[in-house]
Amino acid sequence: MIIDKYKLNDGDEIEISLNFNTPDFQVQLWEETQKEISRILFFIPNDTQSINMYNRIYLPARYRFFFPTKEKDFILETNIGNIRTHLTSDGYFTKGMRQWFYANGPLSSGDLIKIKTLNNKKSLYQLIYEKKNN
Repeated sequence: MIIDKYKLNDGDEIEISLNFNTPDFQVQLWEETQKEISRILFFIPNDTQSINMYNRIYLPARYRFFFPTKEKDFILETNIGNIRTHLTSDGYFTKGMRQWFYANGPLSSGDLIKIKTLNNKKSLYQLIYEKKNN
């Protein structure tokens, strides 16, 4: 999160200090806590061959907290209907995704995936897919 937020490069140094008299204008590192996050978004990575071949979406590690523990099913509300799926141990949505890929694929590098939670029980999410050409 820190690397993305401040656009750091490999080898960049940062200094962290603790100050209990924080001025109001100081930037907050995280605008929301993990419990308050209701949506995530990420781009499809450059390696799309296995994604399209195996009908799966890779979820970056930093967003996996957003979903139930691995192998626990939840519902993704999509443009083709509801899909019962789960997050695999290596970070993919695979189960039930074949029809979604048939309707939306192939995915391309740079396409955008948005996922919103629709309830607090971590059992219902909405998947929105945007091709980079649109």
